[in-house]
Amino acid sequence: MAGRQGGAGLSGNIHFAARIGDGAPFTSQDIGPYINTPTSVRQQPLKIQAKAYVDGSVTVDHLLSYCSAAADVGGWAVVIFHSIGGSVIPVSQAEFTRFVSSLSQAITQENKYWVAPVRDVANYIYRFA
Repeated sequence: MAGRQGGAGLSGNIHFAARIGDGAPFTSQDIGPYINTPTSVRQQPLKIQAKAYVDGSVTVDHLLSYCSAAADVGGWAVVIFHSIGGSVIPVSQAEFTRFVSSLSQAITQENKYWVAPVRDVANYIYRFA
């Protein structure tokens, strides 16, 4: 991983990729800035855009639209969850299961998505895309 230029400071010296994100609600009209392209990942690997599920403000339908829009343009959607079924920025187990089940169905029926950790996808993009 040496030689990647991701950013300044300690993060750029230790990590080759990292996600940034906010938990602001979003709709299908404003997801574009959060879709990562191979070019954007190569140019800014320490600033990979992500959307967080926060307090029910972002619905499973929003997240599925985000994933679909990214797939439609050959991009990458990064979705963040914290405290599944817990108390800190929670998402219910039922909502999380619904999201994962929907993705699984799309993978099985349409081969539409690849679900992997940020480092694996960033490494793939950096090497092959």
